Formats: sequence, C-alpha cells, structure tokens
Amino acid sequence: MSDSICGSPIAKDGLIYAMGERGGGSVAVQAGGKGDVTKTHIAWEGKNGSRIGTPILWENRMYWISSGIANCRDAKTGEEIYAERISGGSSTSSGGGRGGFSGRGKFGGRGGGGRSSDYASPVAVAGHLFQITGSGETLVLKLGKEFEFIGRNKLESDGARFSSTPAIDNGQLFLRSDQNLYCISN
Repeated sequence: MSDSICGSPIAKDGLIYAMGERGGGSVAVQAGGKGDVTKTHIAWEGKNGSRIGTPILWENRMYWISSGIANCRDAKTGEEIYAERISGGSSTSSGGGRGGFSGRGKFGGRGGGGRSSDYASPVAVAGHLFQITGSGETLVLKLGKEFEFIGRNKLESDGARFSSTPAIDNGQLFLRSDQNLYCISN
C-alpha cells in the first residue's frame, strides 16, 4: 500500500478499511489492536485502491470507480467481485493511464502524465452509485454482485471543474462545480 491515503477510512463490524492513491493498495484492519498490528490484525490487503475518493460500503461490498474502472470487492474477505471498464464518453480517459477519468484539466494533477482531477467520492441512494467526474459527468451504477452500468449524465459544459462529492437530500441531487451549484430533481 502506498504511504498516501486521501480517502476517508470506513469502519463497519470491527473492520477499518483504507485505500491508497496513485498506485497504492487497500487494506482492512481489525479494530482494537495496540502498537504494530501488521502481523496480527490485517484482515486482507489488495493491490488496487480508490485513488482520491472514499469508496461506498453497501451490503458488505465495497464499490469505487478509479481510472475508468468500476470496482466491487467483498468487504469481509477482500475478494474482487468485479473490475469492469466503463466505456464511452469523456470519463474513460485517464490521461496517460493513471489517475481518475476525465483527463488533465484546469486542476490537472501534479507533474506529467496528464493525471486527472477527479476528486469526488461516490454517493449511494436507492441501490445505485453516483460518481461525478471532474468534467461534470455523473456515472450511475446499480449496486449488486453483477456489474451493471446504468448510464452517464453530462451537465452542459461551461468549462467548470467538479471536485466535490454530490449531496443528496429529499430526492434532490446537489452537484457543485468551481463555478455553480446545481440541483437535480424530478
């Protein structure tokens, strides 16, 4: 696992989950230890992580999208359930094979390689995951053991960048860019 963890840890049923960024891995640690618990409290370790955002923990499965790949993992065992590329649209360009999915933008990463500026964490509601990309696309997945990509919704481009996690309240989805606040509802 890399030494850089940007996403918030998640805790459930005595396990604490953390995911590294930029090639870092993932780990589940049993709570309650003291000192160096590397040999006594590691439940599982994985090679891939969520990069910047905090994954969703839903019905004992972890979900995240990183570098245009939708990931699902068993939260108890760490076993990969699926890792599927989301095709089409601007959201699958990882700008050189690293980072998120919108390619280099106004806030585009550090150094070369065209790293993405996708910083938002996904949110879950009504059995679906919603992930906003840096370019303003909202990717929608159905949460479950099988990969099911529902679609993508793109806000009209005004050159804005989207870095904040969506908020959901009373049937409304709030998206904030560096220029505007959007409310989407029925």
